[in-house]
Amino acid sequence: MNVIKSVYGIFLAGLFLILLFACNFSYANSVYKVDHSWRTSPANSSYLYWIPSTDGNTKKFSLSMCFKRVSLGGYQGLFTVRNAATSNFKMYLYSDNKLYIDDTTTTNNLAVGTNITFEDTTSWHHLLLSIDTTQVGPVDRVKVFLDGSAVSLIVSVQVAQNANLWVNTRNEYNLGRVQFANGSFYHFDGYLSYPVFVDGIALAPDNFGQMVNNTWMPKEYSGSYGVNGHRLFQAGSLILNK
Repeated sequence: MNVIKSVYGIFLAGLFLILLFACNFSYANSVYKVDHSWRTSPANSSYLYWIPSTDGNTKKFSLSMCFKRVSLGGYQGLFTVRNAATSNFKMYLYSDNKLYIDDTTTTNNLAVGTNITFEDTTSWHHLLLSIDTTQVGPVDRVKVFLDGSAVSLIVSVQVAQNANLWVNTRNEYNLGRVQFANGSFYHFDGYLSYPVFVDGIALAPDNFGQMVNNTWMPKEYSGSYGVNGHRLFQAGSLILNK
């Protein structure tokens, strides 16, 4: 792998600050240690950002991350690609504690939400968003997995086949916050760890984890990253690893 410098940073009251923690997935008989996690919250307005230098595949991508919530309710942003307040891709938790995914250019190109709620504030979980708009079957275009299991989605606006989304465009990427049409930003309240973004491939969860003693355990991703793909942390530093 080649390691190049990242323009990701954590924005905190006008300063760039890295908050690194050891992230442990603890289960009955085993512990898997993820190198780093960081705390984001509405109180300190912290988030990670990056602006790619070139466009990638706007129809296919995978986003994997580990998360642990601290509080429930309200808007809590996990990921966005932000062109403007009314033109962006966003993934966020809402006041009903369900996960929502939107892609908007004045009107919604995509709008889905999960059937399940995310109300656990005591444990770490693995989340995978896998999108491929080239798929013929509408249900195959947007997939969400929690701890290795597929999550049923409620579709408000079905993404069109071969639709180009905001993801993988040369716009600002944020981890830990989203922006809505009213211009307001909403931050995730919790811990995030080991985000992996893969450009051009819609992946299954077994690329990022595996079942061990009937429990989902994360593992290191070893596949291709594509043009704009990356993993954020390695060997104690904030880097872009491809």
